[in-house]
Amino acid sequence: MGYNENDEMEEYDQEDIITLTDENGEQFQCLYLDTIEYEGAEYAALLTLETEDSGEILIFRIEESEYEDMDDYVSVEDEEVLAAVYAIVKERFEGELNFSD
Repeated sequence: MGYNENDEMEEYDQEDIITLTDENGEQFQCLYLDTIEYEGAEYAALLTLETEDSGEILIFRIEESEYEDMDDYVSVEDEEVLAAVYAIVKERFEGELNFSD
């Protein structure tokens, strides 16, 4: 799932940039695109920034964290759910992002 980063995108606020840590302990930044509700769950749609995978759309299920005022982002293993949420993201950002699937 990706976005062609050669296309211009409207400027975004720095407060929309979040830092994630991968399974290897490496940190990377993403632009928080939107929260998607699908089948009773909430999903975060993120766009990777400034990495070798820049422009990749990531989708995580949002769960309550044990820490106040924070959420946990959990990997989604169900390919059908990923495809459905990705389709919603594509529809919402049509004209703003150029998706390359």
